[in-house]
Amino acid sequence: MLVDWNWAARGNGLLDIAGWLPSLHLEGGALPDAVLPEPPHLAALVRGYFAARAGLPVEHASARIRAIQLAPPRVALAWAMRALRLPDRL
Repeated sequence: MLVDWNWAARGNGLLDIAGWLPSLHLEGGALPDAVLPEPPHLAALVRGYFAARAGLPVEHASARIRAIQLAPPRVALAWAMRALRLPDRL
């Protein structure tokens, strides 16, 4: 069971797992699609969520925060492309 106390709510539990998988992979875990191969729209949703927030202003944060924030969207983009059967390069 995965509980995200910061944003606790009732809903689709796969969304929480999908949101966690890019970070899991960055910490040495499996590729997201090895854990959650379907449905592909969750991969695209996670990618968009992370990417939209990575460019927001951050006050009182480390100078490295942007690199840290951009890593999960890069993993999620590759996952979304594989899940949606898009070519590696557009």
